Amino acid sequence: GPYFYAPLQRRILAEAVKMLAPGGYLLYSTCTFSRMEDEENALWLLREHEDMEVVPLSVSGRDTTGFVFTEIGARLLPHCLRGEGHYLCLFHKKGEPVAPKTTEVRGRRNIKDLPDIFKDIQYTFEPERFYQNGGSWYYLPEGCDVTPSLRYLRTGLYLGEEKKGRFEPSQSLAMWMKPEQFANRVMFDMDDERIIRYLKGETIDASGASCVGGDGWCLVCMGDFSLGFAKRKGTQLKNKYHTGWRWQ
Repeated sequence: GPYFYAPLQRRILAEAVKMLAPGGYLLYSTCTFSRMEDEENALWLLREHEDMEVVPLSVSGRDTTGFVFTEIGARLLPHCLRGEGHYLCLFHKKGEPVAPKTTEVRGRRNIKDLPDIFKDIQYTFEPERFYQNGGSWYYLPEGCDVTPSLRYLRTGLYLGEEKKGRFEPSQSLAMWMKPEQFANRVMFDMDDERIIRYLKGETIDASGASCVGGDGWCLVCMGDFSLGFAKRKGTQLKNKYHTGWRWQ
């Protein structure tokens, strides 16, 4: 109930204000009509933080049916709009905006020398969409740009990792490809017991399976589905299936 959530919401609001830079905006939103969680929390914030002020809300050029605007936020009525009913209040932190710090671009693009494995992929890559951050390689979405001031956990399709001069393709790359797109592949029938052994992370013998290509990185497939990579030498497949996905 509100007696539990209101104090918790105030703690969250207080922490949010600490992180907010001067000139920044903070939107407080709830999915309740409890005045304790709505207007009273907004008023508490104004009392506790003199550098915060309320920004009047308005909806211009759109149907405002179901919106009730007050001096301290707005309510959205559930019988007029889709949803359970909500409350909104926009705050502004007083002071001059702080100029953003210049951040050195992490990673590089327009890479000319690609790992040899990409020569075996039957796909027309656009060189300007490759992106390297440290040892990690990515293929950016079309039209995507990398903003230097942001930290990215994943940037597009994760292609693999460069380690000690060697490139190890990722599980993501294997799952992205269709079997026929990779020149070096091993095809197992769907009822072949070696599929389970591969998914468990074991080294397996590909004798009798349909093999295309030669030694090196190969794509392990089950019928028309790509499963992952292995390092092939003759008929022996050294398992490179993603560790966290292995069958326990």
